[in-house]
Amino acid sequence: ATRDFLPTYLDHTAIVFKRPAARAWSPGDFSPVRARFANPADLVVCLAQAAGKMTALRLYDAARDALEEAARLDEKSPEVWSSYANFHMLRGEMKPALEHAERALSLDPEFLPALGTKAQILYATKQFDEAWELSKGIIERAPDDPNLLFYHARIAHEARAYTSEIKALEKLIALAEAANMTESGYRIYLAQAHAKIGEGEPALKQLNMALLDRELPDEQRKFAEEMAEEIERQAGLY
Repeated sequence: ATRDFLPTYLDHTAIVFKRPAARAWSPGDFSPVRARFANPADLVVCLAQAAGKMTALRLYDAARDALEEAARLDEKSPEVWSSYANFHMLRGEMKPALEHAERALSLDPEFLPALGTKAQILYATKQFDEAWELSKGIIERAPDDPNLLFYHARIAHEARAYTSEIKALEKLIALAEAANMTESGYRIYLAQAHAKIGEGEPALKQLNMALLDRELPDEQRKFAEEMAEEIERQAGLY
């Protein structure tokens, strides 16, 4: 909300933001990080993963430089081409994104980051059935990853695989509760999925539980209240 956090550190594992900060991180600050990797194979992974962080910060020139260097060091690394795919995807360049994801998978058909990126590309290009089939296999390999589960739920919704969406959202709610994190947003999505298959009572239950959350954002609260009213109206409850 304040927008005064600045990125102050970046490596292949994380980005650190600070408020207030004297200055923002710049690509030149990456030199000490890369200098720690004497082994070329390790440096390739470092460069590819750091490029993903740079892409997230929209430092596209720096990300491209890192990827080009990584590709020169090892053009047979699935990590490099998967990161290239992510780079293009986040820039909205879906054709080269898919080409690079396929190249990564040609080197390692089970490489999870490339599989995940390909699923996102298929989703973004409205190939929902194909995305769902791919996402099912990913979730089998990483059943407790919240990010993958939520993306799987979104894909399943668009593919009209509502039972699969419900299962993913129920798992997300359980994981959130175990971690003492809010699950109200997931409950609203879950209510929508139940409503799509005509299950009004479970949908209302999830909406009412979400509405008990005092920290539920106003926009989500209004949406949940309107959905509950519509379900009750269709069921003839008022």
